[in-house]
Amino acid sequence: MKPRRITAAFLSISAFAVLAACSSSSSSSNDSAPVGTEVTDTTVGVVVDPLTGLPNQDSSTLDRPALVVKIDNHPSARPQLGINQADIIFEENVEKLTRYAAVFHSQGSDPVGPIRSGRFQDINLLGSLNKPLFVWSGGNEKVSRAIKDSDLVDLSYTVANKDGGFGRDSDRSAPHNLIAETTKLWTLAPAGASAPQQQFAYRSASDANASTSKDVAGVKDEIKALQRAHFGLRMQKATQQLGNTGTLSETRRSIARAKTILAQKQAAK
Repeated sequence: MKPRRITAAFLSISAFAVLAACSSSSSSSNDSAPVGTEVTDTTVGVVVDPLTGLPNQDSSTLDRPALVVKIDNHPSARPQLGINQADIIFEENVEKLTRYAAVFHSQGSDPVGPIRSGRFQDINLLGSLNKPLFVWSGGNEKVSRAIKDSDLVDLSYTVANKDGGFGRDSDRSAPHNLIAETTKLWTLAPAGASAPQQQFAYRSASDANASTSKDVAGVKDEIKALQRAHFGLRMQKATQQLGNTGTLSETRRSIARAKTILAQKQAAK
């Protein structure tokens, strides 16, 4: 399972709003995302994973805590292990390079890594995950103290060690060779550890699909629908019936984005 891409849904959300504005029919929806829920249900009768919004495949994973692994992004650390299994990935600036904070919950990765040090920024960045297990190689004295005093559950190399499956990958060179196993790391969760809260508002079965999830024919249909909406808005503007002129500009941008996605899909075939 690949990490969720947050920006992909923007196009269809905009398109859906424009089409709704041009329609004579009315509908109602609940736009508020649930707060403080551990398990999200975006479709009646279907239990979904809180960090992906996708149907849960293993009920035993629902109540376990989120597990965050600091993963190296130095050229010598590539290819990394476990990137595609993470539910969410944060990319952080570290000196002249970047480093990942890979969040696991719906599935894990054995092995995972290469694992590197933590930073002060991890404390605030990961605070919404409900006291996640934090897997890192270690850090300087000030960072280590700050992490130990935070809501993050410290599973550094010195704390978890072999119990967390830590080891060195013989095919890589230090310091880009420290790995661990999420299966073992989850067994180190403290008593009372619980699942992370939902982080984003997810699309339900009745919502418009993102253009990136559609095939070429689907994107073409969306472009046609947007063009019809754009024509209708132009007529409203010409007759001075269009209250929000910004909607017209947004529709043009949505058409341009859809055409870009269409070109990318056609080039990939």
